[in-house]
Amino acid sequence: MAKSVQPSGQEAWTSTALLDSGDFNVVLVDWSPLTALPWYVNSVQNGPRVGRFIARFIRFLVLSNFPLKQIHLIGFSLGAEVAGFAGKTLNEWGMKLPRITGLDPAFPLYVFERASQRLSPNDAEFVDVIHTDGGLLGYPWPLGHVDFYPNGGVPLQPGCAQQELSKNRWLGVIIGCSHARAWQYFAESLARPRAFLCDRCENSDDSGSATASSNCTMTNEVFMGMFTDRTLRGKYYLSTNPEPPFGKNLPLN
Repeated sequence: MAKSVQPSGQEAWTSTALLDSGDFNVVLVDWSPLTALPWYVNSVQNGPRVGRFIARFIRFLVLSNFPLKQIHLIGFSLGAEVAGFAGKTLNEWGMKLPRITGLDPAFPLYVFERASQRLSPNDAEFVDVIHTDGGLLGYPWPLGHVDFYPNGGVPLQPGCAQQELSKNRWLGVIIGCSHARAWQYFAESLARPRAFLCDRCENSDDSGSATASSNCTMTNEVFMGMFTDRTLRGKYYLSTNPEPPFGKNLPLN
């Protein structure tokens, strides 16, 4: 799991959720010394370097007989872009990651970048993305094989205003809460695989991740999160509760 400067407790919450939900080996990549604010430009520039180091570590694991098919990179914000760079490097070495999950990939300074300079569907066999702060801190347009847009994928996510203002964190309403919802939704999906039921879908346009012939259908139930169907393509939409449990679909398991 690649992480950058993130809300307090994000890495602990998500890694604990993983360990509680199954038999996983979790490796956290702490590159916070390279993402010190306010030097965001330097953080973006360091992303490809961190991605290459992750790729080297994955290659080491594979050469040590760890199955590549069991590796899943999960990245939040800048960490999602770093996961993409790791996938690109492995592609150059003739290795293809089975899955990358991008949790509200970073938007500032990536807005005009080509696929070679940001997370893209070519970075793994399956790339799924959750958008929650599109147009502000998060990337608003499709980046993966399947892109999920809870509550439209934009701020404010339900409950954010109340949550931040109750803690007297005025700026959090604008710059933190909606962005963080991506990893909170994903973490919840580990314990509640069917909680985030999507209610509609559409094919990505030519600038998105899927081709015009992509099969976007609601014939079968579609769920966002860790256990999403890897054959999905296109953009999917759903709504959430304003506070935990965020997923609206019952039962709670």
